[in-house]
Amino acid sequence: MTLADERPVPPDDERPVLVVADDLFVRGRIDATARAVGRSVRYARSADDFRAALRADRPRAVLVGLAATRLPWAELVRELRADPAAAGTYVLAFGPHKNLDLRARALDAGVDRVLANSAFTRALPQLLAAPSAEVADDDEET
Repeated sequence: MTLADERPVPPDDERPVLVVADDLFVRGRIDATARAVGRSVRYARSADDFRAALRADRPRAVLVGLAATRLPWAELVRELRADPAAAGTYVLAFGPHKNLDLRARALDAGVDRVLANSAFTRALPQLLAAPSAEVADDDEET
C-alpha cells in the first residue's frame, strides 16, 4: 500500500514531524523544543508505526537519529523514497560528526541532509518550524 491509497494531505502547518530516535535525551529535547515553537512531533516506535504514521499523518518532515538501533532507519528511508506519494518529504538525519560510515549510509538511503548532533541541537527550533531551511552547520562533515 502506498501513501496515495490513503486520505488527502492536510495543510502543512497541521502535519507533524515524524521522528526516528531512541535516545531519551534527544527525544526530551525535541519534545521541549516542539512545545516551545508550537509544532507537533510523532515518534515511530516500530517499523509498522513508521509506515502507519506516513499514511495517517503525512508528516512534513522526517528526522532520523543515526544512533537509533531499534528501527531499521535506512530501510525505512528507502521505503519512503520509493513511494511516489511521499515525494517531497524532507528527511534530515543527525548523528556523530566523526562517523562518516553512518553519514554515508544515511545519504545512500535517501536522506536529504545529515547534521552533526551539535548542529542539530542548535538548529532544532528552526528545523521544527521549517525542516528544510538552511541552517548554520560548522560541524557537518563533507
